[in-house]
Amino acid sequence: MDRDSEMFAPGWPGIPPRWTSSAKSGLGTAVSRDSRVWFTLSHGILNEIYYPRVDHACTRDLGFIVTDGQTYFSEEKRDARSETSQLALGVPAYQIRNTAVDGRYRIEKEVLTDPWRDVVLQRVRFVPLQGTLADFRLYALLAPHLSNRGSGNTAWVGDYKGTPMLLAERDNFALALASSTPWLARSVGFVGMSDGWQQLQADKRLIRTYLRAENGNVAVTGEVDLGASDGVFVVALGFGPTAMEAGQHALISLLENFDRTKAAYVAGWKAWHKTIRSSTAPKGSRRSLYHLSAAVLQTHESKRVEGGVIASLSIPWASRRATTWAAITSRGRGIWSRPLGAFWPSAPATQRDGCSGTCRSRRSRTAIGRRTCGSTVRRTGTASRWTKPRCRSCWWISRRAKA
Repeated sequence: MDRDSEMFAPGWPGIPPRWTSSAKSGLGTAVSRDSRVWFTLSHGILNEIYYPRVDHACTRDLGFIVTDGQTYFSEEKRDARSETSQLALGVPAYQIRNTAVDGRYRIEKEVLTDPWRDVVLQRVRFVPLQGTLADFRLYALLAPHLSNRGSGNTAWVGDYKGTPMLLAERDNFALALASSTPWLARSVGFVGMSDGWQQLQADKRLIRTYLRAENGNVAVTGEVDLGASDGVFVVALGFGPTAMEAGQHALISLLENFDRTKAAYVAGWKAWHKTIRSSTAPKGSRRSLYHLSAAVLQTHESKRVEGGVIASLSIPWASRRATTWAAITSRGRGIWSRPLGAFWPSAPATQRDGCSGTCRSRRSRTAIGRRTCGSTVRRTGTASRWTKPRCRSCWWISRRAKA
């Protein structure tokens, strides 16, 4: 079918950007510090993905739209029942099953990060429950919000070393979306005006495609070749300081065997769980909840500074408000000394063999409370003292408190 293609997308700058729901059903990252990406899940799709720090969101969401090219339109996050489960006990990698409420299709996903690179991976299987693969069209829809902002993003259709990709950048942040199966069509546009969702909802296919959308609230759309992949494919979302580096990361991850990458991811988390003090772990049925809670807390920790824990990998109430940096830091994504002192000690699962629980240091009034590994402190005037050398986490908190 003939398809009209234009260079620049109309409708600049798009509608005012918003974040998505903070009601998360999963979150994850690799234990390895080589991978500096964190992902969140809600309503059966990827939500905010953070790079290169735990307080820097770079996407709003990434999901799929299903059509028949004629009259049918279904968005998995709104029109499907979602079931999310972990791939292994205590490992923040997930299997998602999204079944259309009308019973026409099912989308199955395995979601994790590449332990060696700044890439989020999804192995996707599209299952037609009525008809065949030829009766459906599947589109990936991604909304970049690079560097914590939905405005000022630029997206374009491009290639990296011969591999077709959808790319976006803002300042010194960039992303690249690639698929193991060919894209049948690609387009970028301004959200609410010329993005792929608008076309698919109206025409059930991409009739007009745009190659570039500059300096606005943008979205990218790619049609997956279901016939060439037999319904099974891998989607890689790579990040980097430039589009070239993001494309390089995504391409290398696609060339790796997905099962090998998944095995390394799971093995890393299982090895981490063995470092937790066995004396603190409960017995019986509560043990699984204990390891899950430990993994959730560890996922919130910075990979640059040990002991630096973000309050939440989400933005409460921000789905109805503007995406300003001030709003973000006031809604759970700033790293503060007082929340660290109150939040971290409540989880004995995070205590390590290298932290005795009785170290001492001095902290300012903003950080007075319990020490990160659980011991109480004595307050004298505006300071508090501990009688043993402080652990690395306590040193970090006391340094932040003095700043």
